[in-house]
Amino acid sequence: MKLSATQRGVLDVLATLPTANQRLVRWPGGFWTHPQAREVRPGVPDWSIGVQTVRSMERAGLLVRAGEHPEEWRDPRVLARG
Repeated sequence: MKLSATQRGVLDVLATLPTANQRLVRWPGGFWTHPQAREVRPGVPDWSIGVQTVRSMERAGLLVRAGEHPEEWRDPRVLARG
């Protein structure tokens, strides 16, 4: 599968984190980031991606919902295994 530069960047960032934190969480305001992100301004993480990237990575089978919330927009995403 050919990954976009953005998708490759997301996988690279997640690979630098401990396994338990290799996930994306949604911050208020629609920022998708990782659990170790720092806040650089009120409500703004130091690293984030857009919902379009999250959805394209789901379609490509790279990310799946964690199943922690019934709402799709709120549910964290984890790396697909397999």
